[in-house]
Amino acid sequence: NNLGNTLLTLGKLEDAKTVLIKLLKFKSNYSEAYLNLGITHYRLGNFTDAEMNLRQAINFKPNFVQAHNNLGVTLKDLGKLQQAEALFRELISINSERPEFHNNLGLTLYDIGKFEDSEESYKKAIILNSSFASAYNNLGITLRKLRKPKEAEINFRKAITLEPDFA
Repeated sequence: NNLGNTLLTLGKLEDAKTVLIKLLKFKSNYSEAYLNLGITHYRLGNFTDAEMNLRQAINFKPNFVQAHNNLGVTLKDLGKLQQAEALFRELISINSERPEFHNNLGLTLYDIGKFEDSEESYKKAIILNSSFASAYNNLGITLRKLRKPKEAEINFRKAITLEPDFA
């Protein structure tokens, strides 16, 4: 699993996939390996396989927060927006102190078209982590959609201040 995770970190996705699949043949209930394989499939663009592996990780470790969060992101990208929204809301009800949960809920709500709710989610993420450049950027995008250009500019500038190379 450590080798697979390292290969994943290095961007050697096919190698990571091979190592993790081999591992799971020997230890078929290893939730962390399913998580890493799910992330690998996600990065390869295989969202259906990512969903399947992330669900397996949760099957073997029901309170595996990282797997739940990654599953929510995958569901969102699969267009299963209501499922993703419900999952992020459940994660927030369990632990409201994780800014990434609020940010991911905001992204999902934006895709659903609930822009005001999306705005509130990003603001919660920023309250929890005032250095969360992506949340400022996402808030800026949402504010622009809500026709609040001055507020959008402030948030885009904050994202760039936090990460000067933020595209």
